[in-house]
Amino acid sequence: MASFLPLNESFNVKKLNSSILILPSISVGNVGQLACDLLITSLKMEKIGYFQPDFFLPVAGYNAFSTCDEDKYEVSINSEVFYKSFQDDGGVVLIQFRAPLMKKFEKKFCERLLAWVKECEISQVVNLTSCHSYERVDSQLTGFVYRIVPSKLDQSWHVF
Repeated sequence: MASFLPLNESFNVKKLNSSILILPSISVGNVGQLACDLLITSLKMEKIGYFQPDFFLPVAGYNAFSTCDEDKYEVSINSEVFYKSFQDDGGVVLIQFRAPLMKKFEKKFCERLLAWVKECEISQVVNLTSCHSYERVDSQLTGFVYRIVPSKLDQSWHVF
């Protein structure tokens, strides 16, 4: 089974070249998932497929982003892929997870996600997560509560 299952069979993943990939972590308060929902809605992102849905606990529900009667009964499942293109700067790919990854598939999932990121030539990967305040060390209790941890120190960062 392919890792990425496009809604349209003719979809070419090369369309995603130079895009930023955003992933939520299933964590405290579902902050990452809620932030992704906000991005999907405010950027009017298009659902383009699913990513490795058989690796997650099964979940199905109504379309969370319905704006009319025509699409309100569309089914949402556990790992959906959304995309928004920007003329000047690639685009944003977002994988919305609605269920936890099954423990026995953790390693395979990471391997397949990394292979897909390379295949699509994704420029940056952003993971949105949260934690309890008691997990922070003393030096983190004052100042900025948000952390940006780049994977490469020399990489330029920009906000779309």
